[in-house]
Amino acid sequence: MHPDLDERDLELLHGLQIAPRVTWADAARILGTTPATVAAHWARLREAGVAWVTAHPGGDYRRVVLALVEVDCLPGARDEVVRVVCTDPRAVTVEESTRGRDLLLTVITPDLAGLTTFVLDDQPRMPGLQRQRTHVVSATHRDGSSWLLGALNWSQELAFEAAARATRRRRA
Repeated sequence: MHPDLDERDLELLHGLQIAPRVTWADAARILGTTPATVAAHWARLREAGVAWVTAHPGGDYRRVVLALVEVDCLPGARDEVVRVVCTDPRAVTVEESTRGRDLLLTVITPDLAGLTTFVLDDQPRMPGLQRQRTHVVSATHRDGSSWLLGALNWSQELAFEAAARATRRRRA
């Protein structure tokens, strides 16, 4: 756990895992604080780089092709490769590494033909890319979508779940 996270930070993050679109007013009511305090906690967490918003396609990974692509960059080219790869929606995560590879990409395509196009046609044309290794994921046994921090009590979890349902109804 990050040493600078306090109990309030963990409660907010746990709540956002359950209801990522919750209003600060609802989160404050559930956590027993004010909307300004919740917003300040979130701003501090984001500025410190310990919390961020991301998305993933979710659903059934058996209906898509998932691959991990290790990328080696030419010396001095990593930042440019990261910039270009981050514009490609097929690369759903781009992780910088310090050992064994420069980048690790999680790539999702609708089918093997799409992965082939990404790996054999599009990536090799990218300036600064030196080498890549592709590992097709044949089965996903578990993903992180159901993992929670465990910082909230049961009634707070239920309240965030209710807030998430209300948000979905408003958006529909």
